[in-house]
Amino acid sequence: MSHNPPETRIRPMRKDDTPLVARMFVDTYFGVDAPVPSTLVPYFDDLFLGHPWFDPEIPPLVYAVEGDRAAGFMGILPSRMELDGRPVRAAIGHSILVDRPKENPLVAAKLVRAFFAGKQELTYSEWSSPLAVGLWKPLGGRTIPGYGTDWVRVLRPSGLATYFLGTWAARLARPLTAATDFLVTHAKINPLRLETPTVGTFTDRDVTDDEIAEHLPGLAASYRLQPVTDPASLLWKLGHASEKSFYGKVYKRMVFTKTGRPLGFYIYYGQRHRVGFVMQLTGRPEGMESVVDSLLSHADELGCVALFGKIEPRTSAALLSRRSVLVQRTSTQIHCKNPEIVTAIRCGDAMLTGLAGECWTRIIGQTFV
Repeated sequence: MSHNPPETRIRPMRKDDTPLVARMFVDTYFGVDAPVPSTLVPYFDDLFLGHPWFDPEIPPLVYAVEGDRAAGFMGILPSRMELDGRPVRAAIGHSILVDRPKENPLVAAKLVRAFFAGKQELTYSEWSSPLAVGLWKPLGGRTIPGYGTDWVRVLRPSGLATYFLGTWAARLARPLTAATDFLVTHAKINPLRLETPTVGTFTDRDVTDDEIAEHLPGLAASYRLQPVTDPASLLWKLGHASEKSFYGKVYKRMVFTKTGRPLGFYIYYGQRHRVGFVMQLTGRPEGMESVVDSLLSHADELGCVALFGKIEPRTSAALLSRRSVLVQRTSTQIHCKNPEIVTAIRCGDAMLTGLAGECWTRIIGQTFV
């Protein structure tokens, strides 16, 4: 019995592949004995095949074996960007899944190679694991300094320590940790004291998705390389970003000058006694400190024990001056042959994270049931 060459086994994802893709996702992240949540298959259909910018020339890819069964998957999200006003066709690599990867060690690399051969001018990933970095690098991918590293701001050190002990232990210890954190927070000498020097110079409030869609183009305009922000696709992404149940309730807030001019906005997920995740942190260069101060104050009042998110060059100074620390867990990677695009990214003049990346998807932080 003859077999097709390996290259011919890679094809665009179809709707009938989704159940097997969902099964591979659960096997990879939750174990082979875990059931596939009923909401996961329709979500994958919507995310990868129902994207408003779905591009048949840059589709999600499947590695098919005998019988045309999906045994590998490369999640790809189309993206539209502009460099100095010129359209840039881009694609985001989101998930690499392989059925029985130990038995099929080359499938992931073949899928990445096929992904890089697509029609996009820029290929990137906001949340590349060390494994993904190892797959991209031999094929011409490069890690971008200044993007992708986690920043962490501890708000309640004792509460953070018990958070990692587990639910029951944390609950038992909360009276003690709450008292300890109260004393530490109010101590005269406290390296983690939350000081917000710009408070009083701005106003902030919750905003709707429509307001974010209205103001994001103006806030992104100062980047040389920026995402196209048409309302339909942006509202679709914001709808996806409204649920990340692992981290808690979503908060979408905007910061303004006293005269009402938008300085920036943030989207984060948080709840009392838990670590909050900042999905989006965007602001004008002159207003970034105020945006960060608003974020930290709101999370502190909510009762979060810490916050974390992805750093980028324009947010780093404000975050680090507010006693955030950096932790390298994942990386931002690109694959691009256009030197102008690469230069803009390397100079920190590109918006690649949050709504411009992939962390708005529910795959990151959603507890599917």
